[in-house]
Amino acid sequence: MNKRIFLLIALLMVVVTGAKAGKYDDALKERGTITFNCHIYSEEASFEFTNNNGTFSLTNRDGGDKGYYRAVTVSAALSGKNITFYLDGRTLMDVVGEMKVVVYCDKDSISFSKVSKNLALDTIVAVVPAHKHAYSKDWSKDATAHWHECTSVVGPCDAAKSDSAAHTFGTEAAARYTCEVCKYVDNAKKAVADSIDNAAADTVIAKIDAVVGKVDAIVNFVDADTVLQSQLNNANAAYDKLTDGQKELVPEEKTKALAAAQKSYDKKKADAIDKAAADTVIAKIDAVVAKVDAIEAYVDADSVLQAELDNANKAYNELTDAQKELVSKEKTDALAAAQKSYDQKKADAAAKAAADADKAAADSVNALIESIGTVEYNDDVKTKIEGARSAYDSLTDDQKKLVTNLDTLKEAEAAFAELVKNNTIHSVTIKSGTEDADKWKITPGEGKNGTTVTVEYSGEKKVKSVKAVKVEKKAE
Repeated sequence: MNKRIFLLIALLMVVVTGAKAGKYDDALKERGTITFNCHIYSEEASFEFTNNNGTFSLTNRDGGDKGYYRAVTVSAALSGKNITFYLDGRTLMDVVGEMKVVVYCDKDSISFSKVSKNLALDTIVAVVPAHKHAYSKDWSKDATAHWHECTSVVGPCDAAKSDSAAHTFGTEAAARYTCEVCKYVDNAKKAVADSIDNAAADTVIAKIDAVVGKVDAIVNFVDADTVLQSQLNNANAAYDKLTDGQKELVPEEKTKALAAAQKSYDKKKADAIDKAAADTVIAKIDAVVAKVDAIEAYVDADSVLQAELDNANKAYNELTDAQKELVSKEKTDALAAAQKSYDQKKADAAAKAAADADKAAADSVNALIESIGTVEYNDDVKTKIEGARSAYDSLTDDQKKLVTNLDTLKEAEAAFAELVKNNTIHSVTIKSGTEDADKWKITPGEGKNGTTVTVEYSGEKKVKSVKAVKVEKKAE
């Protein structure tokens, strides 16, 4: 027979595969239909055939050795004891005619077809496929385990489940009650986990509420309030230790309140530190200002106040800008005024001391002058006059102005000078180098002021004149 002659499909069923008779029928009874994957081929350019459901066309495929084809689905259904095969919804009876067509089915489906010139009914040998387990990718589950169900419809299945195992739970978050394999949620475990999470969140909320209330209650921060920092740290640490799921149970308003409490605490603490620093400076200012104001007449003991003024200024300058704002201008002005008052009082005291010293010096000279008394020609008077003069000359110009009896000193000096002049013994000698010095005679050779001296010349030379010259005696 020419190989180009096409096969004729008939409907006489014979069950083969080594399975006992009736198994194919049993499979059909169980499932109602068995589907085979088949192709219809034509070796002619194109053709179509008509059945009671319309026109069935074949078109050319790309390449291959079977010419034109169409992939179809062939299924079998049981009606009583008769099995009817369907081709895309049409029975094969519908396509019987003069068409030249072959139906070729894949392995384990229709395995035999017979050639006939006319498409008259003939025999098709069908093979019941062996059952192959095909399990669902989706998990089936109950309260204790999970598994994959067999979903194959070919042949009876002798296994109901695959990969059956008890649920596996974790220790964190949703894994505590959700199976890690099939995602089954154990509501009892979830209830326990939720209770634990709520309790943990409530504990943190309570810590937050407690410390926020204490921080809000601070009016003036004191040392005792420093313990609140550890409570703030404890609340933050407790929140950080929560799982992500537990953190979601803490309202955002609570975490914001905790952050605000920390900010408020830091501000109140900083304000207290600033106030304490400012108050210390204010106390230093008040103390030194009071001491300066109390000075009536500056004395040496008051010199320590300069160190206190310097200390108060230094303490103020070392304050931060925020702390300086807590020291009123009245206080800083008072400190500046105290420094100015101190300097003035110190200067006034120095000026008075200088004036007193000048007066004392002048009074001492006045006393020395007064002590001269009656001017007589003797060493005691001379010593007094010279001492008074020396003391006066050592005075400053300002001190000299305070000497009230300078004229008395001058008069005493003049009077004593006159006494000296009148009581001084003068010697009369011939000037060295005079010619005929041995011919000259002076009588007397010495005397006081007013004494008459006679000068005689016994030589042969003519004397035109004699000149008397006072020679000051040089000090030894």
